[in-house]
Amino acid sequence: MNAIIQMIQNLSGKDEKQLLQLKKQLGTSQDIIMSSVEVLPSFLQQIEPAKHTMGYVFLLLPMGALAKTDEVVTLFVRLSVQFLVVCNSQQIRLIPAKFRQLCDLLTTKAIKAGLALSIIKPLQSCIWKVAPGDQVTPQHACFARAVLKAKAYKYALPVLDKYVYEVNPEMTGLKGEDVRLYFYYGGMIYTGLKQFQKALEFFEMVVSAPAIVGSKIMSEAYKKYILVSLIHFGEVKSLPKYTNPTVLRLFKVIAKPYEVPYSLGRLNIPFIYRSSQLPMKLAP
Repeated sequence: MNAIIQMIQNLSGKDEKQLLQLKKQLGTSQDIIMSSVEVLPSFLQQIEPAKHTMGYVFLLLPMGALAKTDEVVTLFVRLSVQFLVVCNSQQIRLIPAKFRQLCDLLTTKAIKAGLALSIIKPLQSCIWKVAPGDQVTPQHACFARAVLKAKAYKYALPVLDKYVYEVNPEMTGLKGEDVRLYFYYGGMIYTGLKQFQKALEFFEMVVSAPAIVGSKIMSEAYKKYILVSLIHFGEVKSLPKYTNPTVLRLFKVIAKPYEVPYSLGRLNIPFIYRSSQLPMKLAP
């Protein structure tokens, strides 16, 4: 491990060739790092997260993934929170998949430990380090998930209210499910804030996204779309014509129990839903 730390210190800089060399060397050193998981916290103290960002990710990720005690999980969350605030954008853009894994793991561990609130600001701070502000990143989904679990809905607005329309999986490590989850969680947050029109727009983005087959996320978004549409309009609004008809038919079968609320909505009594907490209870 001492040799790995020395390598991280020597190759971490602005020279991209050296950083790519470091990335390759760290990739071939995974077995050594994994076998040293119990002493990784002490080795992390020997490198600077802002200067040695790439190496820090490669050490921090296995520490969190293999954490067996609450104490280690808490330490992992604390170190990750500090790291996200100061990490170097040039270096994380060279390891998008690893950085995605780290943020996803942090979100899962923090939520399970009851520390969701502590990761909201750090996740927000690193979103625009990963890619320009007009792009959806994996960190958008992590951020929205943490906000939803912490029920700190207003913290999400600076991100949710910023329109994002570009995707670049090669740059960000983005997957299709990241996009759907971001808009799904965002729709739930807007529902919690009673901004129902925006919630509908976000749920619509999930349901009408190009897809050959439906997914659980999409079917859940469709259910929420029905409920929020009833709350806001008193009836279920039609989805865009470009929504895949095969997928939509499947959703309607899955959402069969919602046919009764739909008929009630047509009687113009949405107040039933305004006084109900049902939409929020459906939060994942």
